[in-house]
Amino acid sequence: MAGPHNTAYMFFHILILIAIIIIYALLVYYIIPEFVEDDKKAMASAYTGYAFWIASSLLTVGSIITDYIDKRDALKQIKGARR
Repeated sequence: MAGPHNTAYMFFHILILIAIIIIYALLVYYIIPEFVEDDKKAMASAYTGYAFWIASSLLTVGSIITDYIDKRDALKQIKGARR
């Protein structure tokens, strides 16, 4: 039982996740090896990994919260219709 905005939230989060993955891949496989000094590559790679996991975790939490709000609002509408 999903509300009317559930599909929009899902597509938005999928597009954001794809963008995050593309940016992460560009950083790790192109920008860091080519443009970062040798002694700082490990640090840059580690911080890029941390940023990727933080961003994807925030996206997951946001998806869960929006799904909860959408379902809660849909249930409120059903309860209101019964009265």
